[in-house]
Amino acid sequence: MRTQRIQGTARTMGVLRTGSVRFVYRHLAILGPPSVQAAIAAECAHKQGKFWPYHDRLFANAGPFALTTSNLKRYAEELELDRGRFGACLDAERPREKVERETVVGRAIGMTGTPGFLINGGRLIGAQPYEVFERIIEGILKEAPKGGRRAR
Repeated sequence: MRTQRIQGTARTMGVLRTGSVRFVYRHLAILGPPSVQAAIAAECAHKQGKFWPYHDRLFANAGPFALTTSNLKRYAEELELDRGRFGACLDAERPREKVERETVVGRAIGMTGTPGFLINGGRLIGAQPYEVFERIIEGILKEAPKGGRRAR
């Protein structure tokens, strides 16, 4: 439940700040091969425009056997993803390389667990309510020079 709450908070921050803040999701697959495979599956769902629904499905089905390949494919079918494209993507190197690269970078900057956030160079570890993000981001925006680049 805690992880689901923070994921919703993070997405809300990214959506509500029209142009002021850029929210970028990065994988941190540190719980072994099943977490790597789940992150790859989420990337494959992203290629079909369903990253967040698939991501939510993964967290809703947490458990010791939730991340089997057959379950990952079943979640894709439940979200009406193209079965052939999804299966081919699971076996492709590119999504795996992206997940592995993002995990290496996350560890290198000191992320040791999820959720973790990097906000304007500062780390925020653990689930936080919306108000914490709002306070941090509002403080950053107040100090930002006027007329700067818009977030992309």
